[in-house]
Amino acid sequence: MITKAKKVVKSGGEYYILDNIGKKRVIVFGKDGKYSRSIGNTGGGPGEYPDIVDFCVNEENGNIGILSTASEFYLYNREGAFIESRKMTESLLWECACVGNHYVFTTDHSTFTEGENAKLIYVYDGSLQEVGRYVSVLPVQMPQLDIFNGQLVSTGKEGYYMDVFTNTLYGIGAPTFGADTICNISLPNPMPTEIYAGGMTFFENQINYDWIMGFVPTATNYILNYIKGGEMKIAIFNHDMKVVKNGNFLGLFPRSFPTSTDTIVSTVTLDEYFGFWSTSENYKECGMPKMTDESNMLLMEWTIGS
Repeated sequence: MITKAKKVVKSGGEYYILDNIGKKRVIVFGKDGKYSRSIGNTGGGPGEYPDIVDFCVNEENGNIGILSTASEFYLYNREGAFIESRKMTESLLWECACVGNHYVFTTDHSTFTEGENAKLIYVYDGSLQEVGRYVSVLPVQMPQLDIFNGQLVSTGKEGYYMDVFTNTLYGIGAPTFGADTICNISLPNPMPTEIYAGGMTFFENQINYDWIMGFVPTATNYILNYIKGGEMKIAIFNHDMKVVKNGNFLGLFPRSFPTSTDTIVSTVTLDEYFGFWSTSENYKECGMPKMTDESNMLLMEWTIGS
């Protein structure tokens, strides 16, 4: 049973799912939805980690990287055999992604360090040698809020970081693998930094301001899920940052992740299914499978319609 699917990566026709609450490992399923194997395990022995924060898949060599607490990074091969582990930096890293043969990490403005370690994005090559550190973090520590979806993501050859605190979209990719600003998202009444930093003040004021909830890139578009005046919105941009669609999103936008193509992978929990999806006419018309009380999670792969 999967307690919580924090992240999903589609690679080699398989689905890698991170359960960071219950199993505390990466669980691999085939395209038929059947369990295949698991990667990593908690413990104190060789190849075991104290906790799991995030993971990524290297499409070039098939290795799986698991990010643990205190910025420890563990590498495994595709079958789950341990390769090596390394402490990446003294700063605290919270997310990881693999872009080409490079590993990208972010501190999410929650570094708890100063000086040269107080950077937002860290990049290492395939040998785990540092390539560079980019973008200074904000002067105040930002909280780790699970409500935000898809900050650091990768489509395999392109990486993106959606900085929800400054509303800035960064691109990370060949040839330099630096963090380049793609655009600054303009919101009518953006959430102030000091309210974000207050933790509970964000939840108390979330209907009073505009803020970005999720970001998913595809091969042709960027999908932005945001809140404006307490209402859920969705905007679709092409890669030239021209708006394709922008307006209200009726219902529940699922926790979603990119693939190497134009598809999106999304997770639906049992509570979400019975609370919304089972009564959605669009869902019924698509002929999607039904969940029962014995179901654990629904994994959808879909595209944005015209």
